[in-house]
Amino acid sequence: MKEEIKQLINSIYIDHRTELFTRGCSKPIGFLDDLIHSIDSFVDKITRCESENEPAERIYISINEKEIGDIHIRYESVLNICKIAKYYYLQHEFSIDNPDDERIDPVLDGFRDEAYTKRQFKMDEMIARYMNTEGYERLSYYEMEESFSKPVYMKDYGKEEYLTVNAALFMDYVGINEN
Repeated sequence: MKEEIKQLINSIYIDHRTELFTRGCSKPIGFLDDLIHSIDSFVDKITRCESENEPAERIYISINEKEIGDIHIRYESVLNICKIAKYYYLQHEFSIDNPDDERIDPVLDGFRDEAYTKRQFKMDEMIARYMNTEGYERLSYYEMEESFSKPVYMKDYGKEEYLTVNAALFMDYVGINEN
C-alpha cells in the first residue's frame, strides 16, 4: 500500500480525524466538466452520479455496442475520482447477452483495469493524460483492493473490519457523513 494512502487512512479511521474525510467529500472536482467534454467524442453516453457528500466522483461511460450475429456486446467503463486525495481508478467492462439455450445467467460479463477495445484504449489514454496533468495518480484494481493493516470498528455491526482502499477512500463505508 502506498505510504500516503496508509497515512491518510490511519488519520481518518484510527486517529478519528474525520474532518479530513468530510472536507474532501464537500469539495467539488473543478475540472470534471472539462474532462468529460474531452472524452465525449469517443463514447456513446456519459452518466455522472450524484456525489454530494461522497468521497469520490463516479462516472459511468458507455463506450459502444457491437452486434456480431446473435451476439450483442456492450463495452463500458467506470471512472472513480477520489475527492479526499489525488487518486483515481478506471475500470473497463464488457457484457454479452448469453445466447446459450441452457444458460442460467442471461448475461456474461467481466471487468479489469485494461481496455478491451481500441476505443476504450484511446479513451483510457486520454483520461490518464488528463488526470496526470491535474496531479492525480492512477490506482490499479489490486491497489484498490488492498486492505489497511489495522481493523476499523464498525459501530453499526458491533465488530472490527479491515477496510480496503476502495472502501476507505472511495466510499463512505463506515457512515462518517451520516453522523
